[in-house]
Amino acid sequence: MMRQPSIDIIIYPITGRQGPITVPHRFCEECDLTIRAVRRVVDELDDQHLRVLIRPWLLHWWRPIWRGGWHAPIVTVNGRVVTQGIVPSRATLLAAIAAAHGRPRSARVLADGRR
Repeated sequence: MMRQPSIDIIIYPITGRQGPITVPHRFCEECDLTIRAVRRVVDELDDQHLRVLIRPWLLHWWRPIWRGGWHAPIVTVNGRVVTQGIVPSRATLLAAIAAAHGRPRSARVLADGRR
């Protein structure tokens, strides 16, 4: 049986602990909302192959910039920038996860629980 590869969802927020400094959460409300939105969608899907990673933007700035992401919070799914500077919608996240699974289905199909 082939093992399905994991899908990495990486969030690059500008707030919180950023190495030796801490950026206050009021600086970017979208950062916290983005983390909650991504975790909510991943929890809904209950897929063991989904992995959420949070990397401080100031410590890993070159990674999202290399892929075209400039404005935090940046969300990538398997290295592809999904959103930047805004809180991603549920439909956007579901479509990106479906594409990463190799099944370019609509978000509506995933919302019904079928994969």
